[in-house]
Amino acid sequence: MTNGWDEDQRSRVGRLQRLARQRPAAYRRRVVVLALIGYSLIFTVFLASVALLSLGPVIGWWLGGSIGGIVGIGVTVLGWLSIRWWGRGTRPPTGAELTLTDHPELFARVRHLEHAMGSVRIHRVHVDDGSTASIIQLPRARVFGVNENHLVLGLPLLSALTTQELEAVLAHELAHVRRGWSLAAWIWRAVRVFRRVTSEAPVKTSQNELIQPARWAEAFDVFSGGLTRDFELLADARAAAVVGSRALADALCRQVLVDARMAEWRMPRDSVDPPSDRTESLIRLSSCANTLKDRRRLGVALVEMDYRLHPHPSLGERLRALGESPRVCAPIEGPSAADIYLGWRGSELAAKLSRSWHQRVSAEWGTKAQTHRRNVEELCREWSVAGRVFLPDGRLCQLVERAITLHMLSSLPTEEIAPLEGPDAAFVRGDFEAAVNSQSLVVRAAALTQLAEAEQAAPRWITMLAHLEAEHALASDERRHLDEIALLVRPTLETETRLALSQRLRREPGLKCAWLVRRKVRYLPEHPEHILFLELEPRLSLASSRREWPEQLLGVRVVVLRGPMRRLRPRLRRIADAEIQM
Repeated sequence: MTNGWDEDQRSRVGRLQRLARQRPAAYRRRVVVLALIGYSLIFTVFLASVALLSLGPVIGWWLGGSIGGIVGIGVTVLGWLSIRWWGRGTRPPTGAELTLTDHPELFARVRHLEHAMGSVRIHRVHVDDGSTASIIQLPRARVFGVNENHLVLGLPLLSALTTQELEAVLAHELAHVRRGWSLAAWIWRAVRVFRRVTSEAPVKTSQNELIQPARWAEAFDVFSGGLTRDFELLADARAAAVVGSRALADALCRQVLVDARMAEWRMPRDSVDPPSDRTESLIRLSSCANTLKDRRRLGVALVEMDYRLHPHPSLGERLRALGESPRVCAPIEGPSAADIYLGWRGSELAAKLSRSWHQRVSAEWGTKAQTHRRNVEELCREWSVAGRVFLPDGRLCQLVERAITLHMLSSLPTEEIAPLEGPDAAFVRGDFEAAVNSQSLVVRAAALTQLAEAEQAAPRWITMLAHLEAEHALASDERRHLDEIALLVRPTLETETRLALSQRLRREPGLKCAWLVRRKVRYLPEHPEHILFLELEPRLSLASSRREWPEQLLGVRVVVLRGPMRRLRPRLRRIADAEIQM
């Protein structure tokens, strides 16, 4: 099975690592050639955009008349839109910007570390509501020119670090932008340039990956992973030489824990309005230590299979390179880095970030809250009769999975569900070892999480949870892209769901045909992905043809056959039991 750049990332990264070890010179030459090709494409498109903007008036004057004016204006507008697109990737980072007048201690510490690390100058410092720290280099002249360096710090991360740990994090980031030239640093910057330029690329659908900017950038991330991985470890070594290996190891462990704590923050969908203190909640959550949960989180991070699209060294690999052992750091007894460097302005920055997030999500919050309440009511109705009626195979599994997803299991009555047989009923009555055998990925992960957080948790539960989360990440990456070369086979959906889909589609005007198929996947095949392809009537109005269809319909992914996806029509007609009677 060859599915473009998404083909078995695990074996691809392994092959590249073997090539980097066995033939390092050949591997570096290939990475350099790919980087030069990427820069050449960027430079060519940029020159074409400037040429369109410059030649528009000339073409209009040369043609003359009304036709010349129309053609000249069209070419000029096209060039202006192209130049404007180039600026999308060079927008400053989101968040609140810090000034030297308000935070002189932080800027003085950054200047001291710049001198100690031999790095370039940081021009602007920002804080956001994230859990990481990074340096973003934005060229002053769109894509080319002298870079303006932005340091972005997560406010929850600052609240969970000590001053020494913050210095270690800053030293690591500054090690990426040291003065001087090296091949690994150049490739590291090329990866970020390609990712920034292609983030707003208008061309995203094509059978040839070489002309898909976003997919090509992901491919270059994977191929250059050998050099970028070594560059990350080199940045750790340089930072440890300045601030100490133990401080850097503690900062890495604490950053992993902060990221895991923030990922478990549950958005209150049942409220009418979005919360006005989201950033403050994230800060409290990131600073609140729990020994059992932190041990599980750190154990998962240490044994996690690191086969993502961008191969980054795992926490265990970085700690081994530093020669330090992992540990769950104790809560900070004195003031944190945020208290020392931000002072009383930290609360103002948190409130500002909360207001910014509130403005972004308030427009669509009401619809999502209404959908959440409807799902909760439907779950309560089905749960109330689940113990008194016969449940078909998989029905109880779906109910427990929905209850865990909606965070409603603790508030639902379990007297009638617990006596039932099966691993899903075992999870309801608290037998988590039996629930590990559930067919549901959600139930299995929840059971492993409970076992890993036990007082005397066996190491195998932590390992199983880490492998399950890594496999789930691989399955998400595999299912994210859908193109014309995807392998589609006969569906295996229940008859009741097919009938419900058929009745639902009969009420939709303008539908010509509908096909229900199953996508053959490599990861987590026990959880198949069914896709509903819709073909619209060719004589629909422009407004009707551009209507926004839901991403899912009765739990099935919905795809409208438009553009290149129309090439799938002959293949869909040859799949048995795929067409849905309209």
